[in-house]
Amino acid sequence: MLVPKTVRVGVVDDSSLIRTVLRDSLDQHPKIKVVGVGKSIMEAEYMAFKKDLDVLVLDVILPDGNGAELTKKIQKKRKLPIILMSSLDKHELDEVLSLAFSNPLIEFVSKTPQGKGFKKVIQDIRTKILAFAAFQSINKTKAITKQMFSQKSSDLKSLPPLQPTNSLIVIGASTGGPKALYKILPKLPSNIPPVIVVQHMPRGFTKNFAERLNEKASVRVKEAEDGEIIRPGIVYIAPAGRHLKVVRATEYGLGNYKFELSDGPPKNFVKPSVDVTLESIYHNYNGNVLVTILTGMGKDGAEGCKLIKSKGGKIIAEDQSTAVIYGMPKAVIENNLADLVIPLYDIPKAINQLMRNNN
Repeated sequence: MLVPKTVRVGVVDDSSLIRTVLRDSLDQHPKIKVVGVGKSIMEAEYMAFKKDLDVLVLDVILPDGNGAELTKKIQKKRKLPIILMSSLDKHELDEVLSLAFSNPLIEFVSKTPQGKGFKKVIQDIRTKILAFAAFQSINKTKAITKQMFSQKSSDLKSLPPLQPTNSLIVIGASTGGPKALYKILPKLPSNIPPVIVVQHMPRGFTKNFAERLNEKASVRVKEAEDGEIIRPGIVYIAPAGRHLKVVRATEYGLGNYKFELSDGPPKNFVKPSVDVTLESIYHNYNGNVLVTILTGMGKDGAEGCKLIKSKGGKIIAEDQSTAVIYGMPKAVIENNLADLVIPLYDIPKAINQLMRNNN
């Protein structure tokens, strides 16, 4: 990925070992420079306002205060990308997800014990740092208005709608996705066809993520389970750390489908992968498919969209004007796979219209 400059990073954690490991590991990348290390809220606040930081990596729980509360304070004064390190404590998860829902410049990682598992945490942090830098999301916020919509989109009215019966909706997202989903899902009606969401997220976060979305949406939102029959009126969140596949549920009679969770290797460096889900749908699902690719780094989803489109499916890509990270939708658009290229605020309407739903 193209990173235009060296990214200046601050690291704050109360563990001396974690601070040292993070600093040394991040500094090994030629485009990352750790310019500040601290162990307290006071030091984190100093770095955020006094140092010329591009990204702050911040533990949620510190001896002298709460990293989530400090994040709110920082964002009121400065649009600084912050990567929060959180345990799987439910209270922490609630705080972190609330921030991610409200601000696309907030990302998070699961803070696992030191050792082999921490290598994945470091890799995740490094990836998120470079993503913010590569797509020039650092230190700036775009005012999202309809005047900013620059991409040409196909006329929605010219697209034949899909029949809501025997239809399936798939939404893929990564960095910036939690807030985007928080904008889309509450605007979907309760009689929507099944919706599968593949959001790149650390292991342990997706169940709580689904519960938070369920509180806001009119449609039911839940984490998908292995062997679960897929039913309309439900949004299924792919569990983190496993691929989600759609397969025939022959034991329940023809016309039924269920989920299969897989522990296979990552694809496009991620698990769950949008491509893996779409490939399973291509091979197993006999119905109408609508895919929406939202903000995210990389190209996960493009290969699967090609398969779905070859069977008559429709593809929506988020426009660059609203995507925090333009990688995933850009890959779809550049491969001429998108039937619609529209900003985030128009996506719920497009989904409803393509599903013949006027709600």
